[in-house]
Amino acid sequence: MADNKKSFVAYTDWGNIFNMLNDDEAGKLAKHLFSFVSGETNELESRMLKIVFEPIRSTIIRDLEKYEQVKERRAEAGRKGGIKSGVSRKQNEANEANASFDKQNKANEAVNDTDTGNGNVNDTGNGNSKSKVDIESRKLKFASTLQEFNNTYPRSMLKEFYEYWTEENKSKSKFRQELEKTWNLKRRLETWARNDKNFSDGKSISNSSGTNTSQGYKPATVNTEKLIRDLTSDIENGNIPGQY
Repeated sequence: MADNKKSFVAYTDWGNIFNMLNDDEAGKLAKHLFSFVSGETNELESRMLKIVFEPIRSTIIRDLEKYEQVKERRAEAGRKGGIKSGVSRKQNEANEANASFDKQNKANEAVNDTDTGNGNVNDTGNGNSKSKVDIESRKLKFASTLQEFNNTYPRSMLKEFYEYWTEENKSKSKFRQELEKTWNLKRRLETWARNDKNFSDGKSISNSSGTNTSQGYKPATVNTEKLIRDLTSDIENGNIPGQY
């Protein structure tokens, strides 16, 4: 965090991420969030939590960069205002005294930023940073669409599904799901479940609220590598994803 900055913005979209975690994972993520904004360098042990925390980390860094840029621009405006008032004072000492006092107060307000943690300003100075934030925001929206299936599929399967479909392309401009020409989330999840033999051979699953579904499934860890090979084979045989 910036010096003398004691707050940061937390976005409601983050709630979708925490809701997909169990209580232990959510607690660890929350503790790591506050450690990060306090400037501590602790590392998460869980690879999954590192992936989940990445869009949150990027958003906080984005807001901090904008905060510093706005603070610097306001400070520069204050300095220019002071120089201009000094020149004017030589021309008219009496009148400039009151004007200078007013301008200096405004400059002080700009430099001594009240630190609301807002960060919501128009800033196109850093295209790469903006692009990174945009894609992370889109990932959060994609994660929110999975929430309605929490009672249908195991949490572990939904996490694997999310990690696979949010893999970014080489240019880091889009992730895998965005490259699909057609997309039906419900059908994609059904296909994902069918490709996991351990999952599809089960009798039932216990969801996060403790109830059983009637889908004929049980919790299992998705064999991601096998699923990717199967999807690749489908593509080579003309069965393009999105046309299941």
